[in-house]
Formats: sequence, structure tokens, C-alpha cells
Amino acid sequence: MQIGGLGTNNTATLGGTSQIQKPAKKTVENAITDGFVKQIQTLAREDAEKGIYMDEKFSQLRRARMEQYVSPNRAGPMAKVNSVMKTLNSVYTRLG
Repeated sequence: MQIGGLGTNNTATLGGTSQIQKPAKKTVENAITDGFVKQIQTLAREDAEKGIYMDEKFSQLRRARMEQYVSPNRAGPMAKVNSVMKTLNSVYTRLG
């Protein structure tokens, strides 16, 4: 199965790892380390003792990890998208 418009063959495959998934899989493996899991377990124990479910410390830890591994540079891609949208808008305005 191929996802249209991406310009590569075998972009999505059944039973295998696609070219898009390989870097994502490596990022996830690097993000969920034993140390990170132990931090979560420690916070969970502390929260259980207090009778709290996912205290603010956990939310901060999760948010920091996501910013580091999931979307470390959101501003760059967003700027590119905005630039393309402005270009398309100016072309459309001239044509329309």
C-alpha cells in the first residue's frame, strides 16, 4: 500500500517498517529510557501516597519529555507551512 503524494515507493507497508516509521521508532526508543520510566514510577508512588492521580510534577515531566523528543522544533516546520500558505495565497489572489 502506498500513501499518495509522498513521492516514495513502499511508503506504507504491511508487516514491515516504512521509511517514515523508522526514524520515529528510533526517536521513541530513545525517549522511553529506563531512567524515564523510573522517574514516572517514583512520581506515581509519591502521588499514590498523597492520594493524587498524576500530580503537576508528572505533567511537567511529560511535557518536557515531549518537547525534547516528540516536537523539539515546532516553530521551524510551522514557519515553513506559513510561508508556503502566504505564497499560495498571493498566487491565488493574482489569478483570481
